[in-house]
Amino acid sequence: MYFAIYTNESGKRTYETIPLNIVIERLKQGLSPVPEKENNTVFWLSPNDLVYIPSDDESENISNINFNNLKKDQVGAIYKFVSCTSGEGHFVPVSYSKDILKNEMGTNNKSERPINLNGFDKTKMIKEKCIKLQVDRLGNIKLYQPKYKQQYLKTQNTDQRIIISEPTSIYQTKPKLTFYKDFNDMENSRIDYVLQTHAVTRIENTVELIKRIFGEEKCSSGIS
Repeated sequence: MYFAIYTNESGKRTYETIPLNIVIERLKQGLSPVPEKENNTVFWLSPNDLVYIPSDDESENISNINFNNLKKDQVGAIYKFVSCTSGEGHFVPVSYSKDILKNEMGTNNKSERPINLNGFDKTKMIKEKCIKLQVDRLGNIKLYQPKYKQQYLKTQNTDQRIIISEPTSIYQTKPKLTFYKDFNDMENSRIDYVLQTHAVTRIENTVELIKRIFGEEKCSSGIS
């Protein structure tokens, strides 16, 4: 499930739920899962993604927010995306675990508007102001940075769209799928492969694996 939030040059947002078949086809082509629109920036939400609802003052300079040292009222401005339908996006507070009363958080215990959020215009919806957050396994919070870069380049004669996509992984060869009868058969196959592979080749493969995990620059100084 992908809920796209587009923002045009004047700052107006539009919303769209992207069908799964379109997402799959775009990912197969190495593109971002959400279609782009000319002169629009875009980010997208999937279930369990976290968003932050900035105050009017914070909206002026989002980069000044210290997400690793939030105040109590700021923590209350973090919401979790749960579902979408067409142009609707539904959220719950991040601290929300399970409903105690029926529909206490809105219809079906989810809402398009924030619940008891101080300083926020209750007539506005979360999707109108929210910014997407990225949380690592250690709980560090920062603004979301997309894996894909997309842009439009204009020529003098006509508008020409150029999409720049960055794949998350690059493989030198296509992976080979092997089936084994049991664990002993798998272990014997692994031993045979090691015995048949030259020691220098095994070292080179190990170095290549380390570089893929930690990056070329970090390993260049310690591995030659």
